[in-house]
Amino acid sequence: MLAYLEEQQHNGVTIGRASSELGVHTETLRPYLEALILEGKVHFDESDHRYYLDPDAVPIRPTAADPDRIMAALAEYAAETRHDIALAVLAEDGLRLPFYVEPHEGPEPALLSGLRRDSAHATAAGHALLSNRPNWYLYRYFDRIGMPALTDRSPTTIEDLKPHLESGPRGIWSARGQYCEVGACIAVIAHESHYTHTRFALTTSVLDRDYHVRKHALRGRLLQTAGELQTVLGPLEL
Repeated sequence: MLAYLEEQQHNGVTIGRASSELGVHTETLRPYLEALILEGKVHFDESDHRYYLDPDAVPIRPTAADPDRIMAALAEYAAETRHDIALAVLAEDGLRLPFYVEPHEGPEPALLSGLRRDSAHATAAGHALLSNRPNWYLYRYFDRIGMPALTDRSPTTIEDLKPHLESGPRGIWSARGQYCEVGACIAVIAHESHYTHTRFALTTSVLDRDYHVRKHALRGRLLQTAGELQTVLGPLEL
């Protein structure tokens, strides 16, 4: 049942549809689903009467990624653009950057260095990783992590955040002045599978004053790096 719910990703499923697709009567499924809810593995959303696999209940699989190849791709980006770059993932304790490379011999500041774990609401990487999540997940995540006002442009409510979760053209997210007043960040989804813990965002930063001049070049190069990582990335053990 859990594997079936994983395949639904973030769409959830009604008990009627699950019964039909699994070939199991609803009266058999219902007590089983209720038991999984009590165990914290499944969430039932009363607003749409759908069952969802709880993302936090899925164990992170052993790493299938090659750290050296990931770092090589990020280092190549940093050397070419002279901007920092990171691979980001959501964990139970917030936003993490398991791989990070500083700017290469350039004047650009390392704006992603020391990124706060409670900054998903105020960063392009966090917006990408939280996109298409159901409302109940967003509320629970931020009840646990919080939504601090890092600048006066940081969204501090779910309703304020939602417009930022929509990607721009080509599946690119941008956040300006939300994490730090002088900085902007750009992100793309680098890898995603049926498993909820294997969504990774690739993100870079730029001074906000240079955003309009640099954004097209950085977006294109970020997408190129994401493409290079498609065959490299797999589940990471955090």
